[in-house]
Amino acid sequence: MKILAIGAHQYDNEFRVGGMAHKWVSAGHQVVFLSMCNGEGV
Repeated sequence: MKILAIGAHQYDNEFRVGGMAHKWVSAGHQVVFLSMCNGEGV
């Protein structure tokens, strides 16, 4: 299965679905994180 996690800010995906993404990848799935910000203001 291919999974796309979309977050509004930097690190949203890591904090919200990081643990589940690790489980999905360990189970053989493909996970991609997409952040919709430009990276400023960090």
